[in-house]
Amino acid sequence: MSDWSLNGVTVDEPPEKAVGFIYRITRLDTGRKYIGKKLLQFRRTKQVKGVKKKVLVESDWKTYYGSNQTVKDEVAALGEDKFKREIIKFCF
Repeated sequence: MSDWSLNGVTVDEPPEKAVGFIYRITRLDTGRKYIGKKLLQFRRTKQVKGVKKKVLVESDWKTYYGSNQTVKDEVAALGEDKFKREIIKFCF
């Protein structure tokens, strides 16, 4: 799997208090780039003892390849190793 990197360093966990990040995905053979944003957590409603409660849930950011269908199709067809995933900036 192609890991996320920030300034050439692999990112396993986001910094404390970060809510999301801006990213760039580059297709290595063509140099084509896709830029987007991703939230690290989202709110989900969960029912606890008959009461609805909002809880924070971690997003799928570690395996995320963007929302663009073309990019997702290319990743599925070519493989993750043909793409570079970079975090441009964490947002707080």
